[in-house]
Amino acid sequence: MKRMIPSLLAALVLAGSALGTPAMAQSPAPAFDLKEQDGISAELRVVDAGAVVRWRFLKPLAEPIESIDASVAGRPLGVPAVQPYPGPGEETRALLLVDVTGPSREEAITRHSAAILIMLEGQQPHQKLAVGLFGEEMRFIIPERGAADIAAGLAGAAIEEKPSSLGDVVAAGIAALASQPGQRRGLFVFTDGASGAPLAEAELVAAARGQGVALSFVVDRSDRTQDTAPLERLADATGGQVVRPDDVVPFLRAPFARLDTGATVLFPLADAVIFPWEGPANALATIRYGGRSLVLSVPAPGMRQATWPESAAFVWRSWPVPVMAAGGAGVLALAGLGLLALRARRPAGAPAPAPVAAPPLLATLVEEPAGTVHEIRSQLVQLGRDAANDIPLQDPTVSRRHALILKTDAGFLLRNEDSRNGVFVNEAPVDEAVLEDGDVLGLGSCRLVFRLPGPAGHEPAAPTAGTDVEGP
Repeated sequence: MKRMIPSLLAALVLAGSALGTPAMAQSPAPAFDLKEQDGISAELRVVDAGAVVRWRFLKPLAEPIESIDASVAGRPLGVPAVQPYPGPGEETRALLLVDVTGPSREEAITRHSAAILIMLEGQQPHQKLAVGLFGEEMRFIIPERGAADIAAGLAGAAIEEKPSSLGDVVAAGIAALASQPGQRRGLFVFTDGASGAPLAEAELVAAARGQGVALSFVVDRSDRTQDTAPLERLADATGGQVVRPDDVVPFLRAPFARLDTGATVLFPLADAVIFPWEGPANALATIRYGGRSLVLSVPAPGMRQATWPESAAFVWRSWPVPVMAAGGAGVLALAGLGLLALRARRPAGAPAPAPVAAPPLLATLVEEPAGTVHEIRSQLVQLGRDAANDIPLQDPTVSRRHALILKTDAGFLLRNEDSRNGVFVNEAPVDEAVLEDGDVLGLGSCRLVFRLPGPAGHEPAAPTAGTDVEGP
């Protein structure tokens, strides 16, 4: 085994056009949480751009993924950007190895070689493949002139009479793939399952999972003693598969389908804050499917501290009834503490700071027929029956968290939050829609007219008595 790895790595360097160059040294990666559950492999990281969730399927899932959401300190993050795999710059690395041992296996080796050529023919730009042969040891086919050299190398393979060292070959293949850059890695072993020694399953699974390598085996019939049960266990534990002779044709239609599943989901952190009474926060991501949830959690360092006005507005939105019952004492106390702190810092005789201007008016929602005006002054506004929403709607047909409105570069985006009675724009049901001035939103039996402000300097007049003013 030890003498195989140096020659193997040397072959990889020579095969640069097939497997690419080693990854450049990078700065330490941020903390991450990686979990596998019910055939889903998912990872959460917090980077400068936001909270990043990457996921893929390790096996066919009985129930589809229903939703993926994220929060910091229990507060939901904004609308995510979703990039199906592969995204820009993402690569799948695969190593295809043919067992050339055993008498009377010429026909099986020919079939496996033909299958590899089909895989090479259907190779996509993001898929980087290398091919090799193995018996007692592994050797690569180094293509100098492209696929023709690989075909010639497969056709001219000499049959070895000794049994293969299948376990050593799998371990060496994992090490080879681990040395290469790429977001997905797969080892495909074309064999009859025979091995000169028992497979060290626990060590192989640990090595493959540690390097993110899915182990797959394409098995042909043979006169030799076959034991495919260890191969099944290796494949199942690493997200690979065992392909039997009757399943080769459908497998070759999409050989990398399982490796290339999933997506990257980026949740923005720009508007997330930590309030003065909170300690260090965690970012949580939840993947929901078939009545179950896969939850990931990592620390969210560097979060912006909320200002006093933002803190007071949050208290008002979250606990309006207690605050009102106390005559506003909670908010006044919070504001008073802030004022005392500012005075303590300000030198004697220094001018008082200018008052904080209210956020600009972005849009309004006018309830029909009552005419109640709800102002939108933040980038993200939640609508629903719960009093903690930015715009609470006291109607039994409205869900607790019914919909949200997000200001984006394309305009104001209305999104249904899986409400019971749906969301409508101009009487048409929608899951998401970009709003235009004058659109009529339907949430349950509530009707609200969406209005954009007039020309600069001519905002709508202040709401009359009894109107609601929403937003921080």
